Amino acid sequence: MRTMLVIGLAGCLMASTYHWASAQQSDSNPTWAVVTVLLGTRQNAKEETVRKQVVSTLEKMGAPAAQPLAKAMDEEFKLAVKAQAENNLIAEQKHLDTVIIAATILGRLGNIIARDDYVTEILLAFTHESKKTTGAVHKVPREVREAAIDALGRIFAQKAVFLVLQSPNELTKEKNKEAQTAVEFLRNETQDLKKNIVPLVKDADAAKAHDLLDAARNLNRKFKLFQKLIFIMGELEPPSGKEKDLTTRIQLSLTDIENNLRIVWTSTAGKDSGKEAAAKAEQKADELCEELDDLVRRVDGWLDMNDRTRKVILTFQDVLRSVNDNPSTVLVCAAEALGRVYGNRD
Repeated sequence: MRTMLVIGLAGCLMASTYHWASAQQSDSNPTWAVVTVLLGTRQNAKEETVRKQVVSTLEKMGAPAAQPLAKAMDEEFKLAVKAQAENNLIAEQKHLDTVIIAATILGRLGNIIARDDYVTEILLAFTHESKKTTGAVHKVPREVREAAIDALGRIFAQKAVFLVLQSPNELTKEKNKEAQTAVEFLRNETQDLKKNIVPLVKDADAAKAHDLLDAARNLNRKFKLFQKLIFIMGELEPPSGKEKDLTTRIQLSLTDIENNLRIVWTSTAGKDSGKEAAAKAEQKADELCEELDDLVRRVDGWLDMNDRTRKVILTFQDVLRSVNDNPSTVLVCAAEALGRVYGNRD
């Protein structure tokens, strides 16, 4: 039975034609052609088993399938409009069904496609009551709107937390420091301290160590100014297998740097002991610099997420404000989607 299913699915794939395939098969990315064929297979297949297998396959393709699926939504909606004008209700429903299933699959892909502007913009266009297509404005069916809203809610699930990274007054005691600037500032300050520690490894000069100990204490104070920001970034940290959280790791590094500089300053066991402690201080400073370099890279991406997330939230809010203009099911869908965006992090 399984063999027959595979053969049958393969036969459908070979035989299937799709209305907008020629435009995409010339694309250098073969994924576009594969998605085109799979969606065409689902449209033409009579067996529900085959149709479900196609959806499962598209989901397993992951992020590379996202843009082709979004493109399919646009193209299939145009074909649905054309079929409606020709009074071909069966063809119209078939195309609208493909729009809905494409949106559903995008929603199931979830957060991994949240950074894709192309996909986001197409889904947003389908959340409205009407959509401009082929030079005219056409009504978007309720089911299509709900599928697009639900997809956006799943794609941007828990992403509202990124908005707090642009609230510097809540995160730091310095009014004009944004999250990105703050992380870069801490990284640069740590790099300066590390550069000044390097010569200690060679001479273990006690006077220099005393000055650097003061500098390390000042650096610790600067980190404390941004402790709420660091805590939030630690909460957003992807799984890494590290035993300690971000805040603890940073604090331990700073403490180790201070302790080893203190040994260099107060060492009575000779230069070798001081040099060894200086080397440990340099190592800890280097580790802290790597940690902060990683944070700089991540916060760049996080801040980039803000505009997309804000646009999605405002779209849901607009739907919810138009109580009299929207069916109750659309309102419920928008409320649920908004709840996902603001949902707690697992």
